[in-house]
Amino acid sequence: MRGSLDEPPIVVRTSRAKAGLRLGVLALLLLAMSPVAHAHWRSNPLAWILIGLFGALALTSVWELLAPGRLIIGPDGMEQRHLWRRRHWSWRQARRFQPARNRFYRFVGFDRPPGSGRDAGDLNQDWELPPPALASLLNAARARWSGGGS
Repeated sequence: MRGSLDEPPIVVRTSRAKAGLRLGVLALLLLAMSPVAHAHWRSNPLAWILIGLFGALALTSVWELLAPGRLIIGPDGMEQRHLWRRRHWSWRQARRFQPARNRFYRFVGFDRPPGSGRDAGDLNQDWELPPPALASLLNAARARWSGGGS
């Protein structure tokens, strides 16, 4: 993490360790499936489809290793840059950051103001800060840079 509330912007990156672990698991799956797909390629096209899917996921993991995603937190709001996608929220568009969990992973969720079309938003998972620490940082940043209002 670079920057601080006193010296913005704060830049939080996605975890290269998690991207590397994901790449390793996908590589093992690809190696395990390759002989099966090669030996039975005519009778089992699903194996080739799975190899293509795991290969695409492996390529995105390599991309994350080479160019990790970034969450840029500054006085004007926050911007999430991940792979080919960018999203920006001003401090008026996001409030009350909290750690959240679904069936598969932990992440940071936040409330959206009434009338914004959505009640809640969320950030990608796998940041170098754990969700409780990232939620605390975002709440402190919003309190400082939005004037502390709701």
